[in-house]
Amino acid sequence: MAPLTALMIPLAASWFSQILGQATLMTVGAIVFGYVVSMIWPKDHNPQLFGFLAAVTLVGGLSYAGFAGATVALVALIAIGVLLLSIGIAC
Repeated sequence: MAPLTALMIPLAASWFSQILGQATLMTVGAIVFGYVVSMIWPKDHNPQLFGFLAAVTLVGGLSYAGFAGATVALVALIAIGVLLLSIGIAC
């Protein structure tokens, strides 16, 4: 049983690194997309909120479509938003 377990560890590590890489790329892409939306959005209609909502909607749609890394990216985006809101940057 030990040789089988030793063979499965690299598979698990490569799967996890692939999911983490996908999540990183999706998070960066969603942040850029949210920034572009917030720059285009009219200044008197709360562009930061709609930029964040656009980014979360993009990653949520990817997660709904079945991309495994998008779920991790969605959790990361929500955590970043809550952190920024709690320290007073995103008001």
